[in-house]
Amino acid sequence: MNVGVILGFFDGVHAAHRAVIECAVNNAKTDYTYLLTFEDSPAKYFGIQYEYILNREDSYRKAEELGVNHIVKMDFSKIACLKPEEYLKFVVDKYHPISVTTGFNHTFGLNKSGNAEYLRSVAPKYGFEYKCVQPQKMCDGKIISSSLIKKLLKEARVKEANKLL
Repeated sequence: MNVGVILGFFDGVHAAHRAVIECAVNNAKTDYTYLLTFEDSPAKYFGIQYEYILNREDSYRKAEELGVNHIVKMDFSKIACLKPEEYLKFVVDKYHPISVTTGFNHTFGLNKSGNAEYLRSVAPKYGFEYKCVQPQKMCDGKIISSSLIKKLLKEARVKEANKLL
């Protein structure tokens, strides 16, 4: 079975998250897609209050509706101290992916030292194809993000926020 892995938090499964998920799910080379995410926001581990766009169960359901076969809900505290290579080795040894997909701004590993460039550089070593989904933008050029959607909602600009969801 050819496995694709998606890495990310996906707190609202908005338009940019959908682009990442659809890129992985629509990969003709994979038969099965895992989304590796966290039970809670990594911010919680650092004592930072985090506001979700959707509750976790609704986010998981939306990802599954887009074709994700299995969602792996990890405990961030168990991997927070791993270096990027240690985390990636864990992913590769456990899931044996032929592809790994992330958004352009995905970071991982100790001090967020793993990123798209790192994944691109080590993909051949680990035997997977890396797919980095570029920023999804609004018509005015703003990058679609969870932060932007939360800002719009706080400003009561619900119609604009809904367009991105």
